[in-house]
Amino acid sequence: MRAVRIAAVLALLSPVFAWSQESSAVSGRTVEAFAGYSLGAGGVLGTHSGFHGGVDFPLPGRLQCVGEVNRFIIGTYGTGIMSETSILVGPRYEVRLSGSGHTLVFADVLAGVDVFHNGRQSYTWIYNDGTGFALAADGGVEDRLSRHFALRGSAGYSYGRLTNSTYGGPANPATTGNHRARVEISLVYRF
Repeated sequence: MRAVRIAAVLALLSPVFAWSQESSAVSGRTVEAFAGYSLGAGGVLGTHSGFHGGVDFPLPGRLQCVGEVNRFIIGTYGTGIMSETSILVGPRYEVRLSGSGHTLVFADVLAGVDVFHNGRQSYTWIYNDGTGFALAADGGVEDRLSRHFALRGSAGYSYGRLTNSTYGGPANPATTGNHRARVEISLVYRF
């Protein structure tokens, strides 16, 4: 009887196993972890650099689910640090270039939250600490270096909401949009 139960469970799970094998076989991809350098240019905070990291999970076809964290240190003066952290998630569409088993191009749209910390006196009357909506849209190229490593470069647009200061009374408007270009270089590890 126990063997029948195990066989029944395996039979019920077989479509799940087939789907997961098919999705990996179609895209040739597995779970990936990535980390690297980020540059944000323009916007109300100016140009600043930082780092990012995240994980990609394969989905059916040419899609992946991307989770990403970006961290920018905008300035340190005295004891104060001004920083911005974005936590984003969304789909990535990728296409392997014909004739190349190593290079692919991709585009993604990510959404999440933007956390701004203002520890600098020089900006206290402009922006308060706050958390707001964040959005990013990127395109890029990834080139496989070995079985487990790849190099990825991307460029795109990012947006975050900043809370305007209440230093001199109620802020009007309460928030400001921070539109900027972003460039990222990543080292990718494939599991």
